[in-house]
Amino acid sequence: IKTYPESDYVYEFNFLQGEALYWSEHYKEAIVQYKWVRDHRDIGTAYYIDAARSVVESLVRLSEIEVAAGRLVALKIPSAAELKALPQPLQAQPIPPIYLELQAEYDNYQNVVPDPKAAPQQGINAALISLAYLHMDDALARFKKVMDTFCHTPSADPGKDKVTPAAKAKDGMLAIYDAMGNLDAFEATNKAFIAQTCGDKAAIDLAVSQNRSLNFTRADKLYRDKQYIPAAEAFYRFYKTAPDKDPDLPVALYNAAVSYKLGERPKTAISLFKEFTTNPAKNFRESPYYLDAMRLTAASYQSAFDYTAAVKTYLELYETTKKAKRLGIKAPEPLPGEKAMTLDQIGLDALFNAAFASELNRDFKKAIELYGTYGRVEPDRRKQDRALWSVAGIHRQSGDVVSMTEALDRWRARYGKDGGNEDDYVQSFYDTAAVWKRKGNTAQANKAGQAAIDAWKSRGATKNSKGAKLAGEYQLAQVEASYATWDAFEIKNAATNIAGIKAQGKSLNDKKTAIEDKILTLDPYGVAELSMAAKLRFGDVQAGYSLKLGNIPIPTFLASNAAAQQAYQDQLDANVKKYFEEAKKQWVEVLTAAKSGGISNKWSRLALENLGREFPGEFTPLRQEIIQGTDAP
Repeated sequence: IKTYPESDYVYEFNFLQGEALYWSEHYKEAIVQYKWVRDHRDIGTAYYIDAARSVVESLVRLSEIEVAAGRLVALKIPSAAELKALPQPLQAQPIPPIYLELQAEYDNYQNVVPDPKAAPQQGINAALISLAYLHMDDALARFKKVMDTFCHTPSADPGKDKVTPAAKAKDGMLAIYDAMGNLDAFEATNKAFIAQTCGDKAAIDLAVSQNRSLNFTRADKLYRDKQYIPAAEAFYRFYKTAPDKDPDLPVALYNAAVSYKLGERPKTAISLFKEFTTNPAKNFRESPYYLDAMRLTAASYQSAFDYTAAVKTYLELYETTKKAKRLGIKAPEPLPGEKAMTLDQIGLDALFNAAFASELNRDFKKAIELYGTYGRVEPDRRKQDRALWSVAGIHRQSGDVVSMTEALDRWRARYGKDGGNEDDYVQSFYDTAAVWKRKGNTAQANKAGQAAIDAWKSRGATKNSKGAKLAGEYQLAQVEASYATWDAFEIKNAATNIAGIKAQGKSLNDKKTAIEDKILTLDPYGVAELSMAAKLRFGDVQAGYSLKLGNIPIPTFLASNAAAQQAYQDQLDANVKKYFEEAKKQWVEVLTAAKSGGISNKWSRLALENLGREFPGEFTPLRQEIIQGTDAP
């Protein structure tokens, strides 16, 4: 080459020198020779395309050497899913110089070299470098150039790769727009591809399908944004316009129904769930969503108070889960906020819900039968417990105290000592007492009420618990009964001697001590209302005691001695004042507790009335409003 620069062999020898350098892995030097051949078409064109391709290949080999040496990170093209997972907006990263040089050569090959088989792929490769480093605008421009320039170019190797260059470029653009959430640009790209009739029929059909699926994507976004009614309309529109073989048909109809349900349109939801479950197509019948469509159909019936249809659908679901298990159909994915369940769990829940819906429908016989079936097949002890508890509740609702008592006896024997059942254990006696009370059987009601008190004490006596409130209600009833007896007591006969005076005092004091002790039985419950009742009544006892003292007739032996009578009366007056001051203290504490706890109840009102009556200068009572019903027309 140096000796005979004008020789006809110079062109060929330069190419051969590039080949020798390439195969001896002197890639940088080889690139110089290849570029000389590529750029001297005035001398020859025999090796023009080979030289251009070899420039690119040499740069690829150089980048591989840099990667192997650890000086360069390998080029990684993110998938569509990986792009979507990246933080938005996407931040462009610097492109290493060797990749920039390679990208420039890809561009040069695409723009300059008349090679319709390889040029489109080189343009795509250039776009992929920008995509790898998140230069989205540049990648989009390069993909679009390939799609427009090579719109009708067939695949370079139809035997191995049937996807046309334009289709590849279009899909690259779609991946970017999808990651950026730019659904309008996604749709416009497909429309342009279709309008220009790029690619082949299969590619155009795919673009049509992608735009149709875009409606599904838009609907899904509306759903995630909790715009349930627009989402439902979009899902249903997709369902009605997609071809029969579209794999997304079942999920589109299911999502439309769920969206209407969440959008509080239960009747529309029911109709769509029914449309799903009555579709005989295999892709519907064997879809995991079929089971959930049945479940939500039943739930929608229940929400619409159509309990008969709800029971029927729940029982059908119970049987369908057995069939699905035999066919190997997997359980559906849970809705947002719901936990995942196995087929067995779905079936058992359906059976329980059928029993519950029967109970709501006042079909107590069927409800008891279904709860019994559920209790026998459910392996979870707690759920067995709830089934039997529900049976007892049904008997309570129907007023069948004998059957309720039998059911509660069974429940207490099996589950009453289980951890977490302390409150229900008390309630089992409380409910029994309440039913006996409604039936007018006071003796049995009092017996069951005492059993509730004993149950609370035996199961830990937890303060301020539900059990404490239930048992405390009957403890308060006992206190009130004792207080009524105390309140009615008075000494009507005058003492005839000193011993008589002492006997009267002792009798009154003993009764006072007894009622005070009874009142103090309310304190262990730790319930604010009971504590207020205790203080109110304790104060009432002090005030009542002072009045009862004052109402005792003057002893007969003092009748003729005016001075002795006055001394006796002065002593009584002193006692009355002392005990009224103690009463005042208790009533004020009731008001203080009411204010600090933000409570207004019978006891706070009585305390204020007492204070206003006995100490009008210090307290102003608030009168309970008078409520009068309307007259019948």
